[in-house]
Amino acid sequence: MNFLQQALSYIFTAANWGGSAGLMARTLEHLQYTAVAVAFSAVIAIPVGMVVGHTGRGTFLVVTHQDRPGVIAAISTLLARNDINIAGIELGRDRPRGHAVMLMEIDDPVGAELLEEVRETAMLDQLRQVRL
Repeated sequence: MNFLQQALSYIFTAANWGGSAGLMARTLEHLQYTAVAVAFSAVIAIPVGMVVGHTGRGTFLVVTHQDRPGVIAAISTLLARNDINIAGIELGRDRPRGHAVMLMEIDDPVGAELLEEVRETAMLDQLRQVRL
């Protein structure tokens, strides 16, 4: 507790704030160091981020449909027949046999004819291809 009292006493003593070695000068010096570090970091990180951030994230199929057995199987079968690999799937629904949504990441883009075939065969409400 003695250390805390000494620290607070030092901070709240007006004489310690003035001069070239005072708290105000040291605080401003610290802010300058911080600004220089942030500037150097930005010079390095921003160009790298621009390159990495715009290299493309992949191709996705965004699907809405009625939740029923066989929808995913129908989609995956048609994609497999056309040599399109599924990289990942995220699924959600409001309730069993209710409205469902699926986000499917695929390795290659799907042509318009195959998209229409998938939509009709799997009886989808909506099917969109998104390339990021």
